[in-house]
Amino acid sequence: MWNLLTTLWQDENGSVLATEYLMLGTIVTIGTATGLAAVRDSLNDEYAEFGNQVRQVRQAYSMPARKGAAGSTGGTRVTDAGNASSSAADVLASVPPTLNGQQIHFSAPNP
Repeated sequence: MWNLLTTLWQDENGSVLATEYLMLGTIVTIGTATGLAAVRDSLNDEYAEFGNQVRQVRQAYSMPARKGAAGSTGGTRVTDAGNASSSAADVLASVPPTLNGQQIHFSAPNP
């Protein structure tokens, strides 16, 4: 038994192969960490750009007045205030709502 352990201890076959695998594993690990950091930075940039574009979406629209054989509608228009600091009451107050030509009065609740 002692001879077997001594023989295994002194055997250097495969040591070069093990070193090559160790170097290969090290290079793959470093490359993976660097690549994942680059992917993380790119995703953060893309999400920031997407968020900025969503924030700049304008929600203004208009519907013209319609007349038909049995009825009519006065149309409507909503204008976006265009800045992120405006409150909902400011946006609603920018275009007075009407119903059948009469202006509708309402108030927004205080926060």
